[in-house]
Amino acid sequence: MKTTWWLSLLFAALLAAGGCNAPKDAHDHDHGHDHSHDGHDHGHDHAHDSKPAETTDPNIKVSQIDEKVGDGPTAETGDLVTVNYVGTFTDGEIFDTNKRAQGDPFSFILGSGQVIKGWDQGVAGMKVGGKRVLDIPYQLAYGEKGQPPTIPPKSPLHFEVELLDVVKKGDEGVWEKDPSFEKAGTGPAIQKGDTVTIHYLGKLVNGKKFDSSRDRGEPFTFQVGDEQVILGFDEAVIGMQAGGKRKVRIPPMLAYGPMGKEGSIPANAVLIFEIEIVKVKKP
Repeated sequence: MKTTWWLSLLFAALLAAGGCNAPKDAHDHDHGHDHSHDGHDHGHDHAHDSKPAETTDPNIKVSQIDEKVGDGPTAETGDLVTVNYVGTFTDGEIFDTNKRAQGDPFSFILGSGQVIKGWDQGVAGMKVGGKRVLDIPYQLAYGEKGQPPTIPPKSPLHFEVELLDVVKKGDEGVWEKDPSFEKAGTGPAIQKGDTVTIHYLGKLVNGKKFDSSRDRGEPFTFQVGDEQVILGFDEAVIGMQAGGKRKVRIPPMLAYGPMGKEGSIPANAVLIFEIEIVKVKKP
């Protein structure tokens, strides 16, 4: 995952353990092919620099204001949460944001110490689709020493956070389909061993497109269950028919995992695919 050096200072490492169940990489495109074992490290370079809270004083708290209350799942300890954010000092100067052109959403395990204490506390309780303003005292950010040269000593921090997605603890291996998008096809239903030809569109949860067969001008063909695509993609087409359409949300455990794919898929990314079945060939 490409990050600014500010981001590497601000956040602790992403999930370092836990494998990806996706199959082997077959091509260079991102239509569900697994690049999670390509040898690249997409964790933050200065993970050890993240400072713990310097106080247990219950009177020192994060101030939070909900600008918009979401209507999706609630973020709780142990969940994988994905956010957009803007971080500023009290004078309004931006020191970090992922809300730039072609920016990637940021994911972390809530309450696990992968981010500063003020974030673990401030994001908890948000619902997907919600927006929250956090004012974090320095004791719950980078403390007395700060994080030179970016974060001065004793710096309170201001964040605007938008919660894009929550993978609930225990649901890491569950993909979902959008009933409102579903369109039935005709003919035999897809089973393992079938060769299918499809068109697809792949996006991150912030809407950023990372791949499209139509943009390349040709459909994509693969054998179902032969480990030619990520596990979530393989599972998602089962039962579909020629002419059918399906929109699915695939969590990172069934996609590219904690490594992601450099240049296109960030670490621990939840993926959204729109799939259209062009042809089904039985063995």
